Amino acid sequence: MRVLVLYAHPNPESFGAALHGAVVTGLRAAGHEVDDCDLYAEGFDAVLSREERVGYHDLDNNTRPVAGHV
Repeated sequence: MRVLVLYAHPNPESFGAALHGAVVTGLRAAGHEVDDCDLYAEGFDAVLSREERVGYHDLDNNTRPVAGHV
C-alpha cells in the first residue's frame, strides 16, 4: 500500500516526533511504500497572506508553495 505521512512539528525531539518516527518505521517494516512529508524539515511556511488567498483560484498566476507537492 502507498501511504502519505504528513507531519508538522517544530521540535525534532518532541513526543510527536517520536510518534512520527515510529509510524514511518512501522509502515516501512510492514512493507508499505511511504511518502514521508515533514513540513518543518522542508521549510514549508504555513502562513497564507491575504494576497495569496484572494488570488488562490487564479490558476495562471497562482505560485503556491505547495505546487511541488501536487
